[in-house]
Amino acid sequence: MVWWNDRERGIRLGASTTLGLSVSCTNCQHVARIRLDVALRLWGERTFARDIAQDLRCSRCGLRAACVQVLSDSRPPHAIADDPGGGFLLGPNYPCVDPPLSPAAEAAKARGWAWWES
Repeated sequence: MVWWNDRERGIRLGASTTLGLSVSCTNCQHVARIRLDVALRLWGERTFARDIAQDLRCSRCGLRAACVQVLSDSRPPHAIADDPGGGFLLGPNYPCVDPPLSPAAEAAKARGWAWWES
């Protein structure tokens, strides 16, 4: 778990067992989950957890004081093969949100540099 004002940078996104992020507000305790593919699209695989915590703003109270916890899949390989998503954001109450591309990504796509589509 990494807080927005920690000195430690936390871990990088994109480990092989990472399912996603659990983000909570330190002011109003609002909690949200972010799937790994969405987090990688928004921040990139070289981003540390503290950088994400400092970048987020609470949608309920508007404060920039987040706590980020990286959710890992600690199940044995046969259980992961049976249910690869691990039930993470797959229920009816958890819609999949496809965020828009950033202006820099749009410019790269217009130039034919779309690395994520290959």
